[in-house]
Amino acid sequence: PHARLQLSIELADQGGEHGALRELRQVVKRAPSYEHAWLELGWTAARVGRMEEARRAFERGLEVSSVPGATALLHASL
Repeated sequence: PHARLQLSIELADQGGEHGALRELRQVVKRAPSYEHAWLELGWTAARVGRMEEARRAFERGLEVSSVPGATALLHASL
């Protein structure tokens, strides 16, 4: 899942947010406890105006997060 996450970040950085969203949705589908992927999904969804999807991603990330730094970022993103 890490390689796909990196790909999605690169896509989003190059203006390919919709492609990044597709990749990120696949990452969280295959690795639902990967809190960093949920965080990136939330940020990317927000960048394209998909605020409800962003909120759900941040909330799901909080549910699965076990890393204090990730939890703080997810809380701040809500």
